[in-house]
Amino acid sequence: MVFSKKYCPVWVYDCVVAQSVSDFILYGVDMAQPCRKFAGGLTEIFEEVSLEELVRASELVVQFLIEEKINEDSIDLLSNFSYYRFHYASKKTRRKFGGIFGSKLSDGVREYSGNETLKNLRAYYYETRSEVAVVGSPGWSLATQTELPDLQEIARNSSFQSQSDDLLGEIVSSPITPPTRSRIRQQQQFWVFEHSLKQCPSINCDKKLS
Repeated sequence: MVFSKKYCPVWVYDCVVAQSVSDFILYGVDMAQPCRKFAGGLTEIFEEVSLEELVRASELVVQFLIEEKINEDSIDLLSNFSYYRFHYASKKTRRKFGGIFGSKLSDGVREYSGNETLKNLRAYYYETRSEVAVVGSPGWSLATQTELPDLQEIARNSSFQSQSDDLLGEIVSSPITPPTRSRIRQQQQFWVFEHSLKQCPSINCDKKLS
């Protein structure tokens, strides 16, 4: 399926912000790195998507995760939110891809913004707490979905994996490492999250992540 060169849809922008923050947390990179990848890729298929705005939108989401003390559940929340926004136009309406009745793949006017993404994530988080949210599929990401190959290719363009593996190795070798791989992974994500916040100067890192 091919995008038309108009404005990025809000639901695509929401997914991209969520994925950028996930990369920031999981791989311990500077926020601009995943955002640059997506801003550049999206600008090739839509009207220009600003790197600066995408970074600010991602930082708004990080601040929300801190304020709500979501901590080691952040990756799961972002993945589930991205899955929901990608596959559903609303809780009762599944998004269709392909055919004459497929989802609109570009907007005639710009509707996305960091505040809009934060509003959508906040609403999804409260639905999650109330156990009424649409839950994602394990292992799903923009890089694994096949409905939109252009977006999949952008998401796959990542050089973060080796750094993540190094960090995981450090935690595995720690004397306080818990016995299960899933718990190791959770500790890695949370540790990298705290560590990475120091690289985000516009975020108040004095807040406790407890």
